[in-house]
Amino acid sequence: MISMGRHLSVSRGTPRPRPVQLTLDQALLPRAYARLYAPSARRRLWAFSYTCPSCGGTHLGRSRELDAVKGTRKAGCGRKVWLEVSSVDLEVREPVGA
Repeated sequence: MISMGRHLSVSRGTPRPRPVQLTLDQALLPRAYARLYAPSARRRLWAFSYTCPSCGGTHLGRSRELDAVKGTRKAGCGRKVWLEVSSVDLEVREPVGA
């Protein structure tokens, strides 16, 4: 057996998960969780709503792309938040009066 000052064990335990690397915005900004609504009827954009962790109010937003919803956003109250998607509503609705 060759000893090089390190202890190597193949039979013990499972590998530890790597620590998650957070960006500065993710670490410092308050986190908000949004409910996402798919485009349907006459609406062509993704719509989302979330409760602001800073002011406690509900804010609304729209996005052309699904991937653009997550990340740093300026909330309706003027404060910056880190937005995460918590749920997606994919139900397609018919236009009113059709």
